[in-house]
Amino acid sequence: MPAFVELFDRYWQKLFTTAYARLESEDDAKDCVQEVFITIWTKKDHLSIPLSVPAYLFTAVRNRVFNVIHARLTQQQHLLSYISEVDTFQGSSQDGGVDELLMVIETEIALMPEQMRKIYLLSREENMSGQQIADHLSISHQTVRNQISTALKRIKDRVVRYQTGG
Repeated sequence: MPAFVELFDRYWQKLFTTAYARLESEDDAKDCVQEVFITIWTKKDHLSIPLSVPAYLFTAVRNRVFNVIHARLTQQQHLLSYISEVDTFQGSSQDGGVDELLMVIETEIALMPEQMRKIYLLSREENMSGQQIADHLSISHQTVRNQISTALKRIKDRVVRYQTGG
């Protein structure tokens, strides 16, 4: 335990600064660094660090940062896809409507049943595959596919109602 505390005290700020420089989000940077230390703590009995400790830590944080950036890009692609679908229904998007549309989508996600919301967010924000989600939640892959399909239909229906004033 003292070794872990020493490691944490010595490297946390440097790792956070590195993550923050790329992510420009305090919360995301903190999460990345915390995940690295959680992994070290949970795997402390059988963790093998082939490189130097600092190299391992910075590599682990860098990989977590890349995962966050990838998740952000995926989320943006999904949003653009939603907007594109709405544009086909509406002809063109309204001025300033993107922020409102985001709020409509986020509200619909918040209104989903807990299991559906959890599956949808793991899929879209954590970029997990259907099988990874199924394994993570101990449910069938088909259940994951059904829940994601239903979630997307709910979002699409809500966006269409928003665009048509319903």
